[in-house]
Amino acid sequence: MYIDKLENIIKSNNELSDKYSKEKWDEIELTLGINLPTDYKQFINKYGVENINDFLWVLNPFTLNSNLNLIEKGAEIRAAYIISKIEFPEDFTHDMFPNNGGLLPCAITDNGDEIYWLTSKINDEWHIVVYESR
Repeated sequence: MYIDKLENIIKSNNELSDKYSKEKWDEIELTLGINLPTDYKQFINKYGVENINDFLWVLNPFTLNSNLNLIEKGAEIRAAYIISKIEFPEDFTHDMFPNNGGLLPCAITDNGDEIYWLTSKINDEWHIVVYESR
């Protein structure tokens, strides 16, 4: 499994095994209104990290840090994207979730890049879209 191959980069956090139960994930998905990709949930459950190499910051629905929380920061990023799409529709071509096939923020970088899932009604068949800051 690809999640296990990350062990060369990130150390597993064994204290998390019971922290993010199926019931907690169900609450998050109910709040968002969509089932999140299985590999993302496995990643958060296994590593519980918010960043990779102090560059890629994975939005985590369980963190108390509002700047990295999937729900809170995700809502902020979505709102900014919608404003940008209105002002510059030629540069912001995707719809935003909850529209069918809309973008849902999942990570950011230290360069200011925004990483989104291109949501799909078919769970686990989501693609990644990156909007570069420059």
